[in-house]
Amino acid sequence: MFRKLALGAVLVGLVAVLRKQAPDLARYFRALDVKTGETRWQHRGFGRASLLQAGSKTIILDEDGDLALATMTPEGVTIHSEAKLFETTAWTVPTLVGTTLYARDREKIVALDLGAR
Repeated sequence: MFRKLALGAVLVGLVAVLRKQAPDLARYFRALDVKTGETRWQHRGFGRASLLQAGSKTIILDEDGDLALATMTPEGVTIHSEAKLFETTAWTVPTLVGTTLYARDREKIVALDLGAR
């Protein structure tokens, strides 16, 4: 049986799609051209995840509890930083209030101050 889950975010002229597909469970992060449907770029490493756009940056929280800060452009994605945030399943989209990021998994909720230091 073939199953997939895809979540995305719309950028200027692009839609970014995260998917984890069976049977090989490969994890791909892709950007598709909105007009043509063509793949503009692909990045391996994220499967089922939530995307939160914050200005020019994208906050990614995947189901394994990995948090990343990235910049997405028509030319590609740049991952600026990554951190293991949770040990259990994290399916809830993070929330950004000012410079505080709220995220949760199945067991706890955290508040992270993302303000410049």
